[in-house]
Amino acid sequence: MTTYLNIGISGLRAAQLGLLTTQHNIANANTPGFSRQAVFQSTGFAVNSDEGALGQGVKIETVKRNYSEFLTGQMNQSQSRLTELETQYASLSQMDNLLADQDAGLSPALRDFFAAVQQVGSNPSLIPARQSMVASAQTLASRFQLLDGRFQSLGEQANGRISNAVAGINALTESIGQINQNIVLAQSTYGQPANDLLDQRDYLVNELNKLVGVSTSNNLDGTVNVFFGSGQQLVVGTQVTSLVAQEKSSDSTKMGVAIQYRNGTVELADNLLSGGELGALMSFRNGTLEGARTALGEIATAVAQALNDQQALGMDLNGRVAGEVGFESQLFIIPASSVPGFAARDIQVNPLVVEDPRLVAAASPVRTTQATTNTGTLKLTVAEVTTPFSTAAVSLSVNGAQQLTGFAGNWTATYASGASASGAGGGIPLNNGSGALRELTINGVRYTVTGVGNSGDTLGVERNTGGVQDGRNAVLMAGLQNQKTMYGGTATFNSSYATIVADTGIVTRETKIRLDAQSALHDQIEGARDSLSGVNLDEEAANLLKFQQAYQASAKALQIGVDLFEQLLSIR
Repeated sequence: MTTYLNIGISGLRAAQLGLLTTQHNIANANTPGFSRQAVFQSTGFAVNSDEGALGQGVKIETVKRNYSEFLTGQMNQSQSRLTELETQYASLSQMDNLLADQDAGLSPALRDFFAAVQQVGSNPSLIPARQSMVASAQTLASRFQLLDGRFQSLGEQANGRISNAVAGINALTESIGQINQNIVLAQSTYGQPANDLLDQRDYLVNELNKLVGVSTSNNLDGTVNVFFGSGQQLVVGTQVTSLVAQEKSSDSTKMGVAIQYRNGTVELADNLLSGGELGALMSFRNGTLEGARTALGEIATAVAQALNDQQALGMDLNGRVAGEVGFESQLFIIPASSVPGFAARDIQVNPLVVEDPRLVAAASPVRTTQATTNTGTLKLTVAEVTTPFSTAAVSLSVNGAQQLTGFAGNWTATYASGASASGAGGGIPLNNGSGALRELTINGVRYTVTGVGNSGDTLGVERNTGGVQDGRNAVLMAGLQNQKTMYGGTATFNSSYATIVADTGIVTRETKIRLDAQSALHDQIEGARDSLSGVNLDEEAANLLKFQQAYQASAKALQIGVDLFEQLLSIR
């Protein structure tokens, strides 16, 4: 009779645990990271007798969660990559929208500036045209500063998020270390898996992967170790290593990450922080953002240098040229203290030119003349002024041998055939047997040569006077817009900026494609994990009925046993 009662009690106990576990599953159906639990039972040890092996009811082995270490590992890796791409795409989108803005971008400012320069070339004596050019130059400098400031803001935003991510990592690792300790205590006391604590720890590891990519290893006592980078420790059993967000030793404008030890900190290389939000921020800040900001600074430097070089080769409205008191050789100023590659932050228009637009050197420093008595058509036209140049007057005459005489300095000549010649003083041949003279360089000025000279013709080269109606140098300034002056003569200012815009757009679109693919993959892995570990409320409702009926049946059997026992006791 005792055996009969024990069997009934074991059945009641098994059904009761089944109901409790099912209710626990239902209650935690929406708990993040919860794994569905199930009661694992086996038959009790049978008692052998002459009548056979008599069963002794049911034995509860354990309550165990439905869990796959493989799927959990896949989820962690997928989550780390997904968050990394989400963070990258969000950051890149901000940058892409900024660069592609038709109103706030650099291209319209460049276009408007060079259009204003062209107006000065057409109307060099008009002060309003010069004022408009200076105003457009200020707008261009402000646009460089605005874009660089926005880039700087994105960098500062990334720095702030890096600090927040480090704080989040430390909070999660502290919690994982504490749960490790609780798991050891729970499992060593009862010898059963601490299901809810294990779920909580897995959830925290997954959350940690949102911040930085980590890997784990299991210990015999039930704890896990957590590593990142190339094996740096975050959690080892119950011991936790803290990270510190601090300015990088190589660049105080960037926030780096260091490991905190008892005797100080050890700075980590940025490339060790891969995966998750932290890895994405490091990659964006050190890659696309820094590359674009450096390229913008290079464009600012190139614009300033090209315009300043051309300014130095002209004559201002006061009739002054380079080297003379009052002449300003710089239209744009970039302080020597500017950080290399970040010149866009510091570029400005020369304050003296802003105050007095007459200082814009729109005119050529020299001009050519022809004697009215010339019978030939030979003519010199200023093509290019180089550094150094001289405005000293020169008078050239054509002799009977078809040579230009009267110049005592060094000269270089180029002929229609492509042949060239050079010399010092003497006669400069108008023909070299294979073609007529087409270019002549004297005193740092290159002239184009046209027409045919007759003996006795004279040509003059002299300093320009005032240059009030002369806009030749301004025209050359305007022509810089379409000249390939950047990257070894392979790109214009506009095409260089267009490259920044295009490269950012391409990276943004590629990241979006990878993000969509990773999101689909993550959904598949999550679906596989949920099919194993997730709570199905319909299934749990069926289990409630099943265990309720089992409980009622066991209770009925136990009641029958009690009744039989009472009847036996009533026999006299």
